[in-house]
Amino acid sequence: MKKIVCPVDFSEVANNAVEYAANLAQHYKAKLTLLHIAEDPENGKTRDELPPTPNTQFDLLLDNIEQYREMVEENFAIDCETRVKDFTPTVENALGEEIENGNYDLVVMGTGGTREISQFFLGTHTSGLIRKTSCPLLIVPAGCSFNQLANVVYASDYKTEDVDALQDLVELTKEFNSQITVLHVSEKETDTSREIFDSFKDLYQDKLRSSELEFKRAISQNVAKGIDSYMRESKAELLVLLTSRYSFFKKLFHESISKNMSFVASYPVLISHGTDDGSSEID
Repeated sequence: MKKIVCPVDFSEVANNAVEYAANLAQHYKAKLTLLHIAEDPENGKTRDELPPTPNTQFDLLLDNIEQYREMVEENFAIDCETRVKDFTPTVENALGEEIENGNYDLVVMGTGGTREISQFFLGTHTSGLIRKTSCPLLIVPAGCSFNQLANVVYASDYKTEDVDALQDLVELTKEFNSQITVLHVSEKETDTSREIFDSFKDLYQDKLRSSELEFKRAISQNVAKGIDSYMRESKAELLVLLTSRYSFFKKLFHESISKNMSFVASYPVLISHGTDDGSSEID
């Protein structure tokens, strides 16, 4: 991993994500880019459309973000740069365009909602960005501090694309000596569900041959709740989902919220883009 980008808006949530991203950059010896989307309150105009002034709000912004960069670079002893991009026409479009053009290896993005899972998984910026970029996206909830990735959970739904995604994950986490748990949640405990899980486990062990992987199964009628419960009980530091599974997860959490069920998002989630649309499944 060589290039990490983190959107910043000087909020407490974004500052927390920057600290997380800076720790990762330090560990991987990667370059960190602090990306700010500049919004102008004057009728939605970009700064190029506005008449020049001697001391504009944008000039102050540049000074602030430069001071911020110097602080991050000094505190974490990393190579850090800043990028400022105009708000055109939406935050998601501006972020997505910069991320795709910047050839980044990872996006680290802060999000609110440590008390309401709806903000964590249903935030408009997060969902929009996932649709607009193919870069892996690490979502860091407010108040979540960086920890060594000793235990990582990969949520599996028996998709063939899991093999490539898991190979990438093993490579990504090898510097942390992470233990990776491949977790599947079955809605019911049946002989068939056990047999399918055993077949899945044998196939993936044969294909991956990695000592870092272990396989677990949980039983829950609500898959998202089952994953969340396992994350808390195991005290894992990171949950990994494929893009297709993120949408599934998002739908289930929305259903849970509508039934007045509350969750506290206390762990980062890495959204990984698979090699295909995830339609293939293991029989």
